[in-house]
Amino acid sequence: MTFHNDPHARALPARATAHDAPLILLAEDNPTNQAVAMASLRRLGLAAQLAGDGEEALRLFGQHRFDLVLMDCHMPKMDGIAATAAIRTLEAARGTAGVPIIAITADMTSANVVQCRSVGVTAIMAKPFTFADFSTLVKAHLKDGDLSAAAGTSAAPAAICEAVRAAAAIDHACIDALRELTDEDGPDVALDIVSTYLDTASQQVSALRTALEQGVWMEVARLSHTLMSSSAYVGAMGFSRLMKETGQQAREGRPDDRGAASAHIGAVYTCVHASLADLLVHGGAHD
Repeated sequence: MTFHNDPHARALPARATAHDAPLILLAEDNPTNQAVAMASLRRLGLAAQLAGDGEEALRLFGQHRFDLVLMDCHMPKMDGIAATAAIRTLEAARGTAGVPIIAITADMTSANVVQCRSVGVTAIMAKPFTFADFSTLVKAHLKDGDLSAAAGTSAAPAAICEAVRAAAAIDHACIDALRELTDEDGPDVALDIVSTYLDTASQQVSALRTALEQGVWMEVARLSHTLMSSSAYVGAMGFSRLMKETGQQAREGRPDDRGAASAHIGAVYTCVHASLADLLVHGGAHD
């Protein structure tokens, strides 16, 4: 991976044109719920940046211009209520219009609904949800131009460049090799390992990106090494190679455009996560 010098990498990005695909933030800590939401978005031709807790959601919101936020109410570190309130405070400080925030919660008590509304939640969706409910709410809160842009992209995670798509490809031979470890009457080992990977890698990628942006090179090297091996086990070979390159850069080159490098890692991992989450939903079937 080549790092280019971009002095504006950390600035709030503007949408280049009305034809850019929408950028969605999904804040959800449960791997199964992440898988369902990601699969639902893919059916709509959309993709999302994943945050595993409220603190990460707030950090990502501060770095990117999102068109829609899907916010779980109950998460570790900072829950969805507090994260929504912090996002609204950040928007007020920026002087920008409020981005639609859809709260997704199993707690539909009047107290929780009132609390959601009080911090600026735009709409509330009960969990578990049907695809019809999900589709209706998401479409209602995305602009027409956003939906047109999404419709013009492929059904794979939306509007990503070919290099990202290639780096995020999953080698299903690795999944098949894991499946061979399953006992005749036991649970599918491959799916258990993929689920564990998604649960741990999301947090590790978040920590890696933070360390990279802050220039904490020893931590970048350590996390890259960990993700390099675990990603290879689940067939994310391109992401594994990216982690190897990132570790080498951290030890040797220490790139200047840390924001761009972090964004690239986030984009590739988002696609890896979506593919593996879809594998969990469909039991690992592939062509």
